[in-house]
Amino acid sequence: MSIVPRQLVWYEVNSYVHSQILKTLLEMMRVDNFDSITISRLTAKAEVGRASFYRNYQTKEDVLRQEAERLNLDYRMAQTWHERKQC
Repeated sequence: MSIVPRQLVWYEVNSYVHSQILKTLLEMMRVDNFDSITISRLTAKAEVGRASFYRNYQTKEDVLRQEAERLNLDYRMAQTWHERKQC
């Protein structure tokens, strides 16, 4: 039995909040300078409460960092699966 990182479990439990915040942040970054995006505007557009944001993240940089970590984990898992399949 493998141990699942706590951050990944938390991500799954709060998947709606995470997906709304990430989607909205990426949409806002297409139009606005990253530094000009505030947590208040982000949460209002994402239709999630500021408390939900701060329960999951400390900064908007954390939103991008957590997504990068998730993508990296997905990539490593796919690589491992592919390597095992070739054996």
